[in-house]
Parts: sequence; structure tokens; C-alpha cells
Amino acid sequence: MEIIAAGAACAVTVAGAARYLPHPALRYVPIDGVEGSALAVGWRVGERTPLVERFLAVATEVRDREIELRARIEHPFAAE
Repeated sequence: MEIIAAGAACAVTVAGAARYLPHPALRYVPIDGVEGSALAVGWRVGERTPLVERFLAVATEVRDREIELRARIEHPFAAE
């Protein structure tokens, strides 16, 4: 963020960054009219361990349960 604030770069970031990473020298500009990104989880071939299985189960459970929280993260200023 400091490199961007210094004017040496720009970046595309997650929607929640404006709320959770505020910076007085930065301006977050929503990108409208495009689909959101997808998150993928990966692991090494042949290493789908019980820990990987549990992580996938918990991640899926939280994703499906926390619909309102996901909406607030994905669209942080929609309710303001």
C-alpha cells in the first residue's frame, strides 16, 4: 500500500480492502460491470490428506453459512 500511496504503482485488490486497509493517500475505485473473481484451493497431487479434507469441509461450510458476511465483504459500501 505504501508503494501505491507513493505513486509508484497501482493495483486491483479485493472489495473489502477499502474498509479494512484504509489509507489517507489512497483512493479505492470500484470496478463495476465485471464478474467477481473466484478462489481456488490447491494441493499437491496425491497429498489430499485428512487436514486438506477438513480445511475444504470447513471452508465450504463457512462459505455456505455466512451469506450475509460474504455480501458485506464483497460489497462493503452497499449498505451505506
